[in-house]
Amino acid sequence: MALYPAPTSDVVALMVLNHQVQMHNLITRLGYEARLNRPELPATIESAVRYMLFADEPRLRDRVAGTAPFRAEFEARGPKDSQGRSLRQMDLERRLFRYPCSFLIYSDSFEALPAAAKEPLYKRLWEVLSGQDQSPAYQSLTAADRRAVLEILVETKPSLPDYFRSGLAMAAKLP
Repeated sequence: MALYPAPTSDVVALMVLNHQVQMHNLITRLGYEARLNRPELPATIESAVRYMLFADEPRLRDRVAGTAPFRAEFEARGPKDSQGRSLRQMDLERRLFRYPCSFLIYSDSFEALPAAAKEPLYKRLWEVLSGQDQSPAYQSLTAADRRAVLEILVETKPSLPDYFRSGLAMAAKLP
């Protein structure tokens, strides 16, 4: 037992790991398809946006409890906006994260995406978060969730396209 810090697994850590693996797989696929100019790129962008925004995330039926040290350390790592909000904040009652946007948007692998993938991905993120896209695919995102994610990203992600910042006031007026 000396090799293991605890005799149990942390279900929350495993849920986060599952998210990380799937999101990194999508980021890798985006880069691959963009570099090879593959015709599947638009569909992969849509899949990535849906996954990034947890559009298909099943709702938790019961509160999930992990270990306090993992949660505290994980949440402390995220950049926070002026209101103290972070994409790393956990919910664990209704869903995994409090704000439905993947914290991996800050990752080096995301930043390294070629423009042919990143620019249309940002455009789709903007369409959904600004409320322009009200399709059933993104029905799980409330107006408050969309606005909060948009505000957090504008304050914490300097590499966002300018239209996120300039359009934030307009987006606040949408339903």
